[in-house]
Amino acid sequence: MQNETETEPAPSKPAGTLRRRALIALIAVAVTAIILNILLALNTNMRGEGRDMHTPFPWQAAGVTIDDVRVGWIPAEDQPLLRRRGNFDSTAYVPAAVINLEEAEGSGRIYASFCNSAGNRYSDLIVLRYRDGSLEEKHDPGIDASGQKAVISIAAGLPTEADLREMQIRDDLKLWTLRLEVQPDGQDRATELGLITIAPAAVTPSELTED
Repeated sequence: MQNETETEPAPSKPAGTLRRRALIALIAVAVTAIILNILLALNTNMRGEGRDMHTPFPWQAAGVTIDDVRVGWIPAEDQPLLRRRGNFDSTAYVPAAVINLEEAEGSGRIYASFCNSAGNRYSDLIVLRYRDGSLEEKHDPGIDASGQKAVISIAAGLPTEADLREMQIRDDLKLWTLRLEVQPDGQDRATELGLITIAPAAVTPSELTED
């Protein structure tokens, strides 16, 4: 006669242990959700504030290559157009940039725009014409362009009657970006070259342009 062994049921776990494990699981889920929300909020804020927005160099599109762009905030009193308006004192600054062109095929226009924290262009488009690999010479308020280099500031895109106030510049000091687009002659629309955040760093025009 074969002996049969009966399997004894496993002892049940105390109710307190199950409750503790369930509580730990709930806490872990809640903590994970909180961390994810924090990371999402940080990412959203960084995008909204224009941080971490830098297209790696060189910038290339439509036969145009930008080797480097340097940006900063220069004293508004050094800009003739803004100084004539009398809206700024010696502590106010405006965004400016130095654009280095490496090569350009054919002819066309490079558009520069200074954008605030909402991504809105603050002034009119700044237009730089190029032909046969070089920038056309242009010396206007807020623009000094020739050869492979252009020095621009927001003053170049401001109508003479622009409602530009000192506090508007200061409030968005950390949040601005410079965006470049290119439109070769004969094409209907512009193509983005790149964009870069303008850090809250005050510089003199000579510091911005020095090699």
